[in-house]
Amino acid sequence: MASKTYRAFSRRSVETAKLDLSLIICTLKQGEMKTAQPADWKTEALPSKKTTIHLDRTFLPQEMEHIRRGLVPEQMEDKWFIYWQDDTLFFHRSWTGFCIYVVHFTQRVTVTESSKWT
Repeated sequence: MASKTYRAFSRRSVETAKLDLSLIICTLKQGEMKTAQPADWKTEALPSKKTTIHLDRTFLPQEMEHIRRGLVPEQMEDKWFIYWQDDTLFFHRSWTGFCIYVVHFTQRVTVTESSKWT
């Protein structure tokens, strides 16, 4: 199970945050880009005031390859800087560098299927 911690905004509901995350992960699966590193962008730490949302998603190994690459903004319209570190995906707003989401992944292995990440 992946849990998502996100910056607390009173205007955002839990369901909106889950939808945001799903859309961003779909974007990560598209295109071939260089692997993002934490030093590639200005970042701010996740604030102490936060909420944890449990998200149960399963990803195939090929999907995880794309997710681990992250995303480095290339133009002004790109809203996210995303990088992978220590089985965790960090989402920062590209303009401010504020950390909005942190997603922790765990690997699940079953006997009948190949390894999947959640």
